[in-house]
Amino acid sequence: MNGVLTRYSFAFDVRLGGLVSTWRFDLVAAPDGSGTEVVQSWQDHRGPARRRIGALTSGVRDRQQHNRETMRHTLVRLKAALEAAGPPSP
Repeated sequence: MNGVLTRYSFAFDVRLGGLVSTWRFDLVAAPDGSGTEVVQSWQDHRGPARRRIGALTSGVRDRQQHNRETMRHTLVRLKAALEAAGPPSP
């Protein structure tokens, strides 16, 4: 696999008066060589009190479920955008 990216990861933290969450993207070559698998993950660093306050201020009672759903949408949109762009030029 000369010149082919086999693995790449990046992450970023969300802070608001302290660490709130960490978002991570892992890009790994598909085992069959057909493309790239993208895994998006999220880690909540808030304690119980900040989770309760977050639910009240954001209106999102189940942050884990909400983020799971929005991550699915993000990955679907990312796939569509990359497939529409076509393969990179040599």
